[in-house]
Amino acid sequence: MADKEYQVFLHEEKIKFLRPRMGYLHAYAYKMTYDRISKDVFFISSERIGWPSNKEKGNPTWLYEINEDIKVSLWSNFCYGSSSAFYIRVFYKGLQLCPYSEFVTYRYVRESDILNYTRKYELKRASWDAAADFVLNFCNKAITDSDNFIKEEITYEVKTLVQELSQIVFSKEQYLKSKFETSATQNNRYSHVADLTTFNEYQLADYHKNPNEYELLFRMEKISGALRFVTSLEKFSTLFKFIRRAIVKIEDLNAEIYPELTANIIPLREEVTNLKDEVQKLSAEYELLEKKAERHYRKIEIIQNRYKKSEDKDEAEKKYYNRHPELAELEESMNKLNAELLPQRRHLCMREKFLDSLEGCKSKIESYGILELDF
Repeated sequence: MADKEYQVFLHEEKIKFLRPRMGYLHAYAYKMTYDRISKDVFFISSERIGWPSNKEKGNPTWLYEINEDIKVSLWSNFCYGSSSAFYIRVFYKGLQLCPYSEFVTYRYVRESDILNYTRKYELKRASWDAAADFVLNFCNKAITDSDNFIKEEITYEVKTLVQELSQIVFSKEQYLKSKFETSATQNNRYSHVADLTTFNEYQLADYHKNPNEYELLFRMEKISGALRFVTSLEKFSTLFKFIRRAIVKIEDLNAEIYPELTANIIPLREEVTNLKDEVQKLSAEYELLEKKAERHYRKIEIIQNRYKKSEDKDEAEKKYYNRHPELAELEESMNKLNAELLPQRRHLCMREKFLDSLEGCKSKIESYGILELDF
């Protein structure tokens, strides 16, 4: 082998050897750099897979104590599909600050998620900049006047929640229209925040299909859902007096919507029952026709098995249909019935989903004990 060819061969072999190992080399280089500078750097991004090994002990990926009262922690769990997470928790006197205002700023956001973080970020590299900016700004403001700053943060979250809930109850359709006209994405407070559905064009399309029911469900979900925050809010009530007033307001709003909620559920239950009866009736008729047709199909299969060539099988099937015109009539009846049955099933599914959602709101109010409270 010529020297030039040997050098090319050697280079290619080195590339083959290194390519599958580059990830390990990069990871090692990252760790060496991290170990060297970690004590001197305030905040470092990472793409570490999974929770840190000490997660079981309740320790975060990163923790910074601003002072005795305020702690900021970051939790990351990458490359684990739906279990992946990237969020920040801020604690004041041992109590976690929650972004309650997200619940009314966005169309869909889970109450349980809001109670689990102060900020939750999208699983992409750009989110590290947003997370770092939040931590930096928060720490700088907290250091200057921590008690007043925390009070302002909590005041914003709680008052925004209560004020928006009140508007939802009293403005109804007008509130939704204003939300669709002003996108929640304009709120820079939640840049790069994950798992939040805005009042977008898709939601607007759903709204136009049935504005009254969309508005009803939106109002009931938001008001009843806010009850999930009461336990968290109560922890701050000893520190800030206005929290107790906010809790009472949330309870009042739920007591106010309960009669309307119940009044809408009663006829909806009857409607769903009637739809089920109609679908069951049509399904029974279809199954009866299907059984009759199946007997013909079995006979056709037996006849076709006598032949090897596909054209002979097709000819045998054609002759059978000619001798048994009732089979074509059966299939026509089945097609007509199926054309009626499919939209009925879809409609039933949608009405059941709507009913289940309203029932869920009703259950939240009743399990909280609103009806037993003295207003």
